[in-house]
Amino acid sequence: EDLRDVPQPVQRCADDVPRLRHQQGPKRRRITKGCLTFEDHWEISNVIHEFLHALDAGDGEAMRSLFTAEGAFTVTMMGKTTKGDDIKSFPAMIKGKFPGALHWEGNVVITPGSTPDTAVNKSYWRAEQGEDVISYGYHYDSLVKEDGEWKFEHRKIVHTWTKAGGYVKSDS
Repeated sequence: EDLRDVPQPVQRCADDVPRLRHQQGPKRRRITKGCLTFEDHWEISNVIHEFLHALDAGDGEAMRSLFTAEGAFTVTMMGKTTKGDDIKSFPAMIKGKFPGALHWEGNVVITPGSTPDTAVNKSYWRAEQGEDVISYGYHYDSLVKEDGEWKFEHRKIVHTWTKAGGYVKSDS
């Protein structure tokens, strides 16, 4: 079934673009500077999840394609920011260090950014290796729509717990 055919609870933004229900109401007005359509949410969600699929598959090309030309991600636990084509080597490094690990994303909250064609995400993630949870934490993302496609401008990966070290002191 194509979810685009399912009726969605929307209202129209000032520019007559549909706005999802969670973007309505007084509690959300303070953060709703732009307007994200159902399709925007769908596409952004796919980018977020494709990142973890590329990571688990060790597919550096696929991961790199999810970022803008100047895009980057920071792993706070490692104290390192990876950008540009250096992104391509990250999935193989993680796959080699944690063979068979699978990553999961949850509680994804996507909101409009401060300018049109930008969005932010905050979500939880978890990594498992076999039956063991090996780490979990948060993702903080800024995304931008370039040439009609949503891409990461920056992804911040925060570990809050690891099997090897327990709870991690975090700056976020």
